[in-house]
Amino acid sequence: MIRAVRDLHRKLVANESRKELLKSLLFNFIAKLPGLLAVFIVLPIISKALGSENYGQLLAAIGLGTSLCLPLAGLKTVGRRQLAKAYGADNQKAQADIFITLTLTTLALTIIIMVVTGILTLNSWTTPLFLIITMMPLIAGFLDTFDSVRASFNQHYITAKLQLYSQLVIYGLVIFIGIPKGAIILSGLIMNPFAIASLGTIILLLLEKRYLLSGRVKDLLPLFRSSLAVTLSGGILSSLLGLVIFWYSQTISADFAAWVGTFARLFMTFIAPLMLVLFPLTSFISIHWERLSIKRKSQLHTGFTLFSLAFGIFIAVLIGFAAPIYIDYMFDLPVTGDKYDIISLSIFMGAIIAQKTYSMFIYSFCEGLFISYASIAVLLVGVAVAATASIWLPLTELVNVMFVTIGTVLPLMLIYENFRQQKILKQDSA
Repeated sequence: MIRAVRDLHRKLVANESRKELLKSLLFNFIAKLPGLLAVFIVLPIISKALGSENYGQLLAAIGLGTSLCLPLAGLKTVGRRQLAKAYGADNQKAQADIFITLTLTTLALTIIIMVVTGILTLNSWTTPLFLIITMMPLIAGFLDTFDSVRASFNQHYITAKLQLYSQLVIYGLVIFIGIPKGAIILSGLIMNPFAIASLGTIILLLLEKRYLLSGRVKDLLPLFRSSLAVTLSGGILSSLLGLVIFWYSQTISADFAAWVGTFARLFMTFIAPLMLVLFPLTSFISIHWERLSIKRKSQLHTGFTLFSLAFGIFIAVLIGFAAPIYIDYMFDLPVTGDKYDIISLSIFMGAIIAQKTYSMFIYSFCEGLFISYASIAVLLVGVAVAATASIWLPLTELVNVMFVTIGTVLPLMLIYENFRQQKILKQDSA
């Protein structure tokens, strides 16, 4: 057994691209460990410093800002795939054009979203400071573009190192110094530690690959067309959760939004290690996909489908048990959800995990139009069922109905998508 492991390790490190992948996977995992400090130590400190109502509005503002990053997600996913293919083909001119196009497009879109958000939500908060907090995830979302760029070169381990350092410094200062009571802006900055790492990674990348600055804006329409489907599928499902938290803060209470927001933050802690593994892994697949055999492609499709569903179920069960215990023990919130809120949130979050895992694989080598539009259709089915249920259910229960419907139908769609992809591969091999 030991000899087999040694032989496998020798084969992996002998190939430079596989060696880069292993480093990315290793450092991505290590970089996420400080997130445990954020969930179990830093977040309770912020809650106590702000008080229940301000803490709820903080999470609502961050949730809204994260949801508004929705249009950026598709651009970054498609740009990462295109840049990885250009890197695999050793085409420096194409790499530079894609980099400049992606960077300027995401920057322009971020500015537009920030201006529109400021106009529409200025009067939604008890203090304008929460509007500034809403902008922070948008700024971090733009800077995250450079994480995607670095991953295209199979070097995400560099970003992961910077993420590790920034988290240790920021969280360490909070733990040893604390937070002044009511420090809203400071709390918002603490909740966004990765922006510094993203800025650092692009500086280091441009010092290494200065030719990327020689590109020009090109093929904007194909970029937007390809990113639209990605944006409207996986992105909208994740953004839905942030929008619901904001809606709760405006229609029910900031205290209940605080409970749902804390539930969601724990969920993000659970899924982040998986996403950090999938990020470099799917970038590696993008670079080498065209050279894989039909058999290997078929195995990858089936493997990702089974893993996506299994991990989604695991997260749904885990968070269903862990989240209530965690919130009750670590926080002193005046309002908490009931068992139906817990069940619906768990099912919905498990489905998001499954969809994100499989769609990241699909988007690594193609536009994935079916899974994109099918995901949108599932979301619309959830909304339609909730709207129908409004005839006999109170308003507060409709979100639960929507979450359960989406969480039930979405895995069935993923199973069908795998069957469809297998059929396409058989036709290609014929």
